[in-house]
Amino acid sequence: MKKIIVTLLLAFIPLSSLYAETYNWQGFYLGGSIGGAVNGDSDWKYSTGSEPTPNPVKTTGLVGGGALQYQYQIKNIVLGFEAKLLAADVKGNSTCPNTAWNCRVELSSLLYLGPKLGYAYENFQIYGTAGYAQARVKSIATTPGVESEIANKNNDGYGLGLGLDYAKNQNLIFGLQYLHVDLSRERFNVYNGANRDVDNTSDYILGNISYKF
Repeated sequence: MKKIIVTLLLAFIPLSSLYAETYNWQGFYLGGSIGGAVNGDSDWKYSTGSEPTPNPVKTTGLVGGGALQYQYQIKNIVLGFEAKLLAADVKGNSTCPNTAWNCRVELSSLLYLGPKLGYAYENFQIYGTAGYAQARVKSIATTPGVESEIANKNNDGYGLGLGLDYAKNQNLIFGLQYLHVDLSRERFNVYNGANRDVDNTSDYILGNISYKF
């Protein structure tokens, strides 16, 4: 008789009620990110065809700033959009074709805009993202005590990423994110006529914290 009662109860109880309730990820978020850029490469080629040694120039450094996002949830599927604006201290150098000089690359900012697609389980969400990226890139030729041929550009490109978020409570979210950014080659005009083309690819590891309204 007990088996019959249990069978009847299970037939009328939704299966979802037997599992922990999934956190409600829907809403607006305001937060920040901090982390580092690793595996950075900047191909640098002068219009004369000469290149730094070695080429590409290796870049690493720190980034940090603010983020906005909105997420919409359908059962366990989470759709969203995020915007990040990060200050950057990412740089690297190699020997210029004129070996008395160093060819240096610096990134001072990073902008990322992109949609997110995630899967939520209880208080966790794993997601992927792909979108538009832009960074402020500076190329400089330096020798001890002298900086020359300084040029700045906003290099456009794209980003691809993966992330994991954890909801500590209804409002506080912690996350870890990997973002690969590929910036297009841009021509930097320098005063001596030896124009140079510079791009950058970097992998960013970011720790995120957000407040959901």
